[in-house]
Amino acid sequence: MQKMHEESIRVLAKKLRSGGRMYHEIGDILGLGTFSARKLCTYKRLFPKKREPKLKINKKINLAIKKKVMQLTGSGEEVWSAKIIKDLRLNVSPCTVQSIC
Repeated sequence: MQKMHEESIRVLAKKLRSGGRMYHEIGDILGLGTFSARKLCTYKRLFPKKREPKLKINKKINLAIKKKVMQLTGSGEEVWSAKIIKDLRLNVSPCTVQSIC
C-alpha cells in the first residue's frame, strides 16, 4: 500500500535535493528509505485526460448522407442504408448510416 506524505515533507525533500544532498542523506534526515526519498523529490502528480468519443464519420460525409437522403425522398425512391453506402462508396456499417438519417 502506498503511503502519502505531506506537502511540507515533499517541499523539504526537494530543497535538500537542490542543496546538493544525495537521496540516502535525505532519507536519513527525514527518516525514510532511499527509494522513498527519491520518489518524494521526483514526484509529479498526473491528471488523466478524459477520452472523447471517436467520431465514426466526419461532417463532410454526414452532410453527403443527408443530401443523398433528401435527393432520394424528393424523387420518390425508397431510402435504404445499403443504397446510400453503395452510392456514396462509404466504408461504414448500415447502423451508422441509419443513426444519421
